[in-house]
Amino acid sequence: QSELMSVNKRLQTSKKSNTKLQKEIEEQTSGAQDKKSKLNDTIKALKSVLVTAETNLEKSDAKLSKVRDESNSCKGQLKSAFQKLDEMMEYIVKMQEENDEVVASLESDLEKVIKMKHDA
Repeated sequence: QSELMSVNKRLQTSKKSNTKLQKEIEEQTSGAQDKKSKLNDTIKALKSVLVTAETNLEKSDAKLSKVRDESNSCKGQLKSAFQKLDEMMEYIVKMQEENDEVVASLESDLEKVIKMKHDA
């Protein structure tokens, strides 16, 4: 009988221990499920942020491409304007040289007229 009581006592102790372990397992399982749920929410949020970042990057790339195109267009216009300015400067220099020649010729003619008038 004492052996039976000893076995019974051990069984009760084992049952309490098993019950305690079962509760701990349930608590840990519940905690793990909460963490899993939170991680899934975090993953969803990060995916959303990533999609937004990708969209913003695509928009930025499109804007950059447009700005590059506009810049290239402006460079072409500027190059053309400088070329026309060079042509105008060449024309002005040529006209200045022609005017200098005309002025020199007129001065020479004037000197001749004054000399002829003086001699007369």
